Amino acid sequence: EATGRNGGLRRANGRRWTAWLPPTLLGCFCICFLLAPFAVHTDPNLLNLQRRLLAPSSSAWLGTDMLGRDVFIRLLYGGQHAILVGFSAVLLSTLLAATTGAVAGLIGGWLDLSVAALLDVLLALPGLLVTLALLGVLGVGEWTLILALVGGSWAGEARVIRSVVTGIRESAYIEAARAGGAGRGRILWRHVLPNSLTPLVVLASLNLGEVVLVVAALSFLGLGVQPPRADWGVLLADSRTVFAQAPWLMLAPGLCIVTLSLLANLSGDTLRDALDPRTRR
Repeated sequence: EATGRNGGLRRANGRRWTAWLPPTLLGCFCICFLLAPFAVHTDPNLLNLQRRLLAPSSSAWLGTDMLGRDVFIRLLYGGQHAILVGFSAVLLSTLLAATTGAVAGLIGGWLDLSVAALLDVLLALPGLLVTLALLGVLGVGEWTLILALVGGSWAGEARVIRSVVTGIRESAYIEAARAGGAGRGRILWRHVLPNSLTPLVVLASLNLGEVVLVVAALSFLGLGVQPPRADWGVLLADSRTVFAQAPWLMLAPGLCIVTLSLLANLSGDTLRDALDPRTRR
């Protein structure tokens, strides 16, 4: 019986270590792409028509594109841009959602009803459609892309946070804080937001994978990052005409997009299981 119990513990510990593999890989993935361009002092837009469409080799690890630009260098700079835009959009979206949902859920009354109605209207529209509409109004650019991504994704997070805060509002420790003379601002920052941190972290990690896909898709369609700036979506768009001749030009950025999105989603599942007391063992 003791042997079986020890074996079960070892298997459980192994599953826990395996579960934390995606967040670890995600962190390494992001660090490599964020720091690599600083270590590689090569212009990603450097042209060399004599080296166009070279196959992967020791001089160009992922070959060169139609203008002789090193694909590996452009992939590194594109990864840095994708991660910076993705994290910026997720951070702003999470802050907006947390503030709106927490204030509405804590105060209640007509403000809560108004926010709930606004969220229902926004959630009735596809997030990508809202993003495209905002890009059409704000124009094409890096910061407008971030704002458009925030506008298309914050409503769902705000609705979840509002529901969480509505449940927290009736808790005993909130009643005790009110009885002690604490104002709404103190209750919000000292009690409500810290206890809403778990769903916020999980929602942000899950939202990162979706944002990375949307950024690549918009750049592929010409609505995001504009050529000649290196971006994974731009790399896909530029290489589609020579896919039969040089398939590695599309495979490299495509694998990066899929890997980053998959790791972000798996990391969200891991954080949800780790932070939820009902699933911890």
